[in-house]
Amino acid sequence: MNTMRLFFAIDINPTSQQQIADWRDNTFGGLFKVIPATNFHLTLAFLGATQDTQLTRLMAIAAHLSEQYKTHNPLITATFDCYARFNKPKVLYIGMRQHCSAVSELALQLSYHVSNLQINQVEQAYTPHISLYRKANYLPANKPPPEIHIPVQSFSLYQSISALDNASGHVQYRALKRWSLC
Repeated sequence: MNTMRLFFAIDINPTSQQQIADWRDNTFGGLFKVIPATNFHLTLAFLGATQDTQLTRLMAIAAHLSEQYKTHNPLITATFDCYARFNKPKVLYIGMRQHCSAVSELALQLSYHVSNLQINQVEQAYTPHISLYRKANYLPANKPPPEIHIPVQSFSLYQSISALDNASGHVQYRALKRWSLC
């Protein structure tokens, strides 16, 4: 029985990844430790250390919610129009002034079903965001906010692979399975 660090997240397409990276680089430059654009995602539920024996159940939950979502929700776009900083982990991110209700509902449903599997999730308010920098020691002031519209088309179950366990030298996120939302 192996343990993996897992999370569910909305996938960010390559065009949107580049748009976010361009805005970040033009607005802040290299102030802090850059998160690679290929790691951009919108977390729905962080599961943390999870036994690999739970994978089948997690994937069944996601498949069920994907079908439910496609039936009851129109195509949506998430608008990222602000930036902020999480103080404790020192992460600078872009966020939404007005949360996208469909994304928040999917996050709530995933967390609810995962908790029924007795996977210990971190208890905290859901803040939809896309992390841009790590080791951000302060929040830069007087910078123009983003105006980035991202289509919400799919979500995945990701495995977080630490920098120590891969040749790239930075954390990598590997999609184990992807589900369509449209």
